[in-house]
Amino acid sequence: MPGDYDGDGRSDVAVLRPGTGIWYILESGNPGSYSSIQWGLSSDIPTPGTYDADALTDIAVWRPTDGVWYILSGCEPGTFAATAWGTNGDKPVSGDFDGDGITDIAVWRPSTGVWYLLLSGSPGSYTAIQWGLESDVAITPLTNILGSIP
Repeated sequence: MPGDYDGDGRSDVAVLRPGTGIWYILESGNPGSYSSIQWGLSSDIPTPGTYDADALTDIAVWRPTDGVWYILSGCEPGTFAATAWGTNGDKPVSGDFDGDGITDIAVWRPSTGVWYLLLSGSPGSYTAIQWGLESDVAITPLTNILGSIP
């Protein structure tokens, strides 16, 4: 789960140990050291992104059992957001769909082939786009990570 977690403009190496929910980040701006943080449950799906427009990659997970996104802010330590978006069976497909530089919360519902986008540039509204069939796999930056997850 590479991303710019330290804000130096370069991708940092990051891994998540699902069994413990601990993220380990090897920051490019601080060679030879790493940071670790526990965020999420073993059943959560990692969804890192820049959700708060500070140019830092935020640690985030989507919980399939309740459809809640838990986003830990990179710029305000200890601050997090929880947003209900999606249902069990959906797949998280976050990305910057409206081009404003902020990662948008989004899910793809394989049973209907509909993408549900909660756009950061349009608070209080969402977009639904039918694109795909039940047998399809949504292609996102997380596809390789999630390829084996049902």
